[in-house]
Amino acid sequence: MINLWNKKIDFNQTSSGYTIDNRSSIFEEKVLKTHDIHFKNQTCLNGVTYSYIKDLDNIYEKTLLIGNGNAINNMYTEYNMIEKYMKNHHNIDVAFGEEIDLSKNYFKLDNIELKENHLVLLFNQIDKVNNDIYIIKNNKLEKTNILSTREKANKAKFHIKLGTYKERVCYLLNESINFPITNEKKDFEINDMYLLKNEIQYNINAVDPKIIFTNYDVARHLQDNSINFNSITFDIPTNIIIITLSFSVSETFDLVLKEGYNYNATIYWGDGTSSAITSDLTSSSSSSSLQKNFNAGEYTLIIDGDFPGLYFQNDLHITDVVEWGNKDNLEYINFKNSTLKNISGTKGKLKNVSSFHESFYGTLISEIPNDLFYDNHIADFESTFENCYNLTTINDIFYDNTGVTAFNSTFKSCKIINISENLFKNNTEVLSFTSTFEHNNISIIPKELFKYNTKVQSFTSTFKTNNIINIPYQLFNTNIDVVSFDYTFEGNLIETVLDYFKTNTSVTSFHSSFKSNNIKIISENIFKNNRSVTTFESVFEYNYIGAIYSGLFIANRATISFKSTFKDNIIVHIPKKLFINNILVNNFDKTFKNNTELIYFEGISLIDNENTGITFVEMFENCYKLKIYSDFTFNQTIWEDSETTFTFTNCFDGCYNIQGEAQILWDINSSTGVDCFRTCTQLNNYYTQIPITWGGHFQ
Repeated sequence: MINLWNKKIDFNQTSSGYTIDNRSSIFEEKVLKTHDIHFKNQTCLNGVTYSYIKDLDNIYEKTLLIGNGNAINNMYTEYNMIEKYMKNHHNIDVAFGEEIDLSKNYFKLDNIELKENHLVLLFNQIDKVNNDIYIIKNNKLEKTNILSTREKANKAKFHIKLGTYKERVCYLLNESINFPITNEKKDFEINDMYLLKNEIQYNINAVDPKIIFTNYDVARHLQDNSINFNSITFDIPTNIIIITLSFSVSETFDLVLKEGYNYNATIYWGDGTSSAITSDLTSSSSSSSLQKNFNAGEYTLIIDGDFPGLYFQNDLHITDVVEWGNKDNLEYINFKNSTLKNISGTKGKLKNVSSFHESFYGTLISEIPNDLFYDNHIADFESTFENCYNLTTINDIFYDNTGVTAFNSTFKSCKIINISENLFKNNTEVLSFTSTFEHNNISIIPKELFKYNTKVQSFTSTFKTNNIINIPYQLFNTNIDVVSFDYTFEGNLIETVLDYFKTNTSVTSFHSSFKSNNIKIISENIFKNNRSVTTFESVFEYNYIGAIYSGLFIANRATISFKSTFKDNIIVHIPKKLFINNILVNNFDKTFKNNTELIYFEGISLIDNENTGITFVEMFENCYKLKIYSDFTFNQTIWEDSETTFTFTNCFDGCYNIQGEAQILWDINSSTGVDCFRTCTQLNNYYTQIPITWGGHFQ
């Protein structure tokens, strides 16, 4: 019995369910959905009800409180909830749904070794009388008395501990209003379980008093029904925003009214007071605010009415968004760098928000509801969850955002470990994944993550600074319009690079794509089909590459820069024809700098190079094991072209073991080479020909 507003409500069990007395004079027409956090913090409890159910899908439409409906247990008051909740709720070891011979011995079922006194639930037996609960005795299945009476069988449920159905619940199905017992035909159904917990609260100070049901996921509207609860339905609130605030000390709180919107709502502050706000800021260039003094504690803020802009940027008091209002209310949200921890699903209530740019940036959320962005097809998701350090797993949250064109920095600098393979399945208009997962803890990339994003043009920094070791071979197979793989995998743990880009024929840049990894092996054909690439700058910088195939860049005739391409590796030998087809290159700066294992090279062949200026600044700097020096070779027309310039500044600086005779580069038309041969004292012509300005000792 619950005492509500000095009226008694009696819950009476009948053969067809529960009845309630005096209901029509008590329950108001409007029911508000709130959150369990409100139940936890609310001090004036009028009553609590519980419902143990098996499925949340379509819960608003299904019949409740009897066995053939959605609910398994009736609603109980707080006074006897524990006793009735645990009634007929059993733990069993194994559930098995294949036909078995009860006369035989069994040592294992469902790949679980059976032990003495293990409880086994059999279902789907041809003879439904054999669907029951058994105990293992001397490796035989003996039927128990767990379902021996109507009272024991009433809404019986079984929590499964081991095997295929581990941690799920098996429900005994009813026949009409009764549940079958031992030696009667029966059926079981395996499903998941949920416990809904509801507080009944009454706002005695409200002008239009309402009942509020507080629970995890749904509000309950008890309609006037004189017979039983079979026709209970659910009523989703229409225009209520519910937010939880927390204050460690007494202070003034500013509820910001974002400029550009029209506000007409009542604010219930959670301390028994309220404020009405009517403010048209549609033409305003600055925001306004509503101030409220709070004592230390937690408060449930309810906004009833039109409040299109939620602005809590840098707010240090918000902890939860429990309810988002209706589908036409919110147009703008911003919780950037706030203390927001929990957000509820929306069921499409953010459909009119045109941009989620930095909406949850730097918040404390650890989980994103799957339906948060439901029914919003064209929103901007740039930096939406950037710097959310508590995020580790991303599920299929963008399934309804079919018009999105970019996910730039969406999850940058989080702590993400797991990504759903279907995360971007329906986002077929995406053009850019720039920095989407940059700086996370991802080690495994789902192989079909980008399968349906056939229009994407940029993977710049997409997985920069993660823990990736292996790249799925077909990851980019369908992304034929990509032009940039700049920094895509920089700062990972990749050891071997294969032919990942064979279908990406439009790529123009691999700038730093694999910089700072653990790469030791490069496939000779990795760039074979990328004929439009103009730069390989720093593509393999800071790795452990020891050998290079001579045909690595043979197809890349459009390339103009190899700046720092192999800087800081352990290359031993450079093939002479490595750059033979790269006739447009004008930049070899630092290409092999700091390759301290480099022993010799056969010369850099630049046959038919068509540039009027080429730079070799620091190309071999600090390759101190380099011993054998051979000529740079050029087409005769380049040598004779008075307009061609060459820059060799510090080209061999630090190569103090280099031997042989330096080519007379200083006599090439218009060439410069400050300190080109500095420290190269073992060269035959170091003292006799190499000018001081070029790092030699000849004056």
